[in-house]
Amino acid sequence: MVKLHLMRLNSPNTWAVERKEKQFIVRPMTTGQKIKYCLPLNIVLRDMLKVGKTTNEIKYILNNNDILINGKKRKEIKYPLGLFDVLDIKSLKESYRLLLDKKGKLMLVKISGGEANLVLLKISKKSHIKGGKLQLSFTNGTTMLSEKVSDKQIKVNDVVVYDFVNHKVIDVLKLEKGNTIYLTGGQHVGSVVKIEGVKNNQIVFKTAANETFVTLLNYAFLIGKESSLIKTEIKTEDKK
Repeated sequence: MVKLHLMRLNSPNTWAVERKEKQFIVRPMTTGQKIKYCLPLNIVLRDMLKVGKTTNEIKYILNNNDILINGKKRKEIKYPLGLFDVLDIKSLKESYRLLLDKKGKLMLVKISGGEANLVLLKISKKSHIKGGKLQLSFTNGTTMLSEKVSDKQIKVNDVVVYDFVNHKVIDVLKLEKGNTIYLTGGQHVGSVVKIEGVKNNQIVFKTAANETFVTLLNYAFLIGKESSLIKTEIKTEDKK
């Protein structure tokens, strides 16, 4: 049986929440993504963006179809906003992307323009389904048929750049030298760096200061080629 709540003291260390304020905190719904890389909408809307003071107020907002994640309406307070997902608040005409700060805490970055239509989808698995079709599974728990992607050499750890407003794949990013990655773990968490090379389960990267380091391949999330496709700087006003 799935537990409905978490003990605040036992919540993931990526969650920037008060751990001694109350005993329990909302547990996100199970969608296939890692709990440490997502936050339930109740926490995002009430505690981080403060668009409502109580859970009942957040439920009212959600029931009014005011909240979208990657272009889809969501009504459940437990529905997870995952790392790199885009949150839209229609009534406020505001968009946010969930990222990690340099301390490894999940934070929201306000975004606008064409970027607010883009979600980056990292491939975690490829599998054959009924009809002989190939399905791509992503780290945020969603899936897509590979026929939507023109690149037939697509691999696990590649990132699909998807425009969810126009329902089309913009590009496929690969683990190649010179491409831009965002680090989701390790000592350089939250940093934007360049790939120098890939060897087994490790990735060699170079920082903006021209320093070279090695980290786990699992920590590398492609966000662009020569430069980042998304805003990654978390400003003070973003940390609400």
